[in-house]
Amino acid sequence: MYPQFNFLLYVPYLTINLLFILLKRKLNVNPFMQVVFILLFVTYIITPILGLTIFKYDPLNNLFYISLYVIFIFSILVVVSFINKQNYQSVILALLLGNSVLLIINIIVNISDINLVNLKWVFGEDRESRAYFGFSHPNTAGMYIFIEILLLSLWRKYNNKIIFLFNVFLFFILVLTGSRTAILALVLFILLELYAKLKIKWNLYLSAAFTWGIVLPLLILLLKDIDFGSFFKNISGRDVAAVQNIQVLLSTNNAIFGIAPVNVSNLKSINGLTYSDNWYITHTIQFGIVSLLLFMFNLFILFLESIRHRNKLSINLLLLIIFYSFAENVMFVPGVLMSCIVWILILSQINLNTYNGGVK
Repeated sequence: MYPQFNFLLYVPYLTINLLFILLKRKLNVNPFMQVVFILLFVTYIITPILGLTIFKYDPLNNLFYISLYVIFIFSILVVVSFINKQNYQSVILALLLGNSVLLIINIIVNISDINLVNLKWVFGEDRESRAYFGFSHPNTAGMYIFIEILLLSLWRKYNNKIIFLFNVFLFFILVLTGSRTAILALVLFILLELYAKLKIKWNLYLSAAFTWGIVLPLLILLLKDIDFGSFFKNISGRDVAAVQNIQVLLSTNNAIFGIAPVNVSNLKSINGLTYSDNWYITHTIQFGIVSLLLFMFNLFILFLESIRHRNKLSINLLLLIIFYSFAENVMFVPGVLMSCIVWILILSQINLNTYNGGVK
């Protein structure tokens, strides 16, 4: 990955914040969304103060990390306030371009990674050969490719056939990375979108019968011959890391408010903890069970609001980020592009529901 191009990922995001300030726009979110952002503020800023964990281990770095959450939450609030029905597709395009530039550069420069050897894992062999495409890890590459496919699917002002063909190519590239979480998340997204589209054209029972009674069994038939023992072999020690971190959390009596709001990359330096590719465990370590329950309550009311307004996109994206976060630290993390993009999409959709029926 080329560090000198990293800033390109965040240019659209930062540009919208800058435009918001220069145009002297006002924060424009509905009352429900105000509750959501207040809960986020309490989850990440108030609970570490109440639990006094902000003063543990490295108070200065803890304070810096908490400040990143303040900026992250406020920046998402600004972008959500900026988005309206008229500029929604333009914002999607801006986010897409920010992701595309670095991704395409990396794929072109590392074109040699497009090698059939990287497909061996699909047939039950170890994932010893995986495509990095210039990123720090194949799973990171998989995440950016997943975001690209997602944004392309949502951008509707171009030739759909061209987008479809490019997405097919990107899916092939994604398989080469061996990122199982990204691949399974993409399959889930396709199934959810298929169900939502059929639901519009057919009645509820017919579309459900087709999607879950025909498509899902066919998918199971296709997957039945895969050796999932090998598929999930070499699971990067995730299960061991999870158990170890939970034991440390309980043995130090820090389950309620967490050990400390330390940066994820610094977890290894505290009390025998290790890096865990699971946002739920990582969040509990950093902010505790109280904070986790607050966040889960936020997810719950977002689901209820999405269902009430029949907002299929926000429902699908909530399901995707919940699934993805079981294997990666992506749910709500400053500096993680997937967190930024997915939450902008989810919250802008729900915010627009109140004002103009959302964006279809």
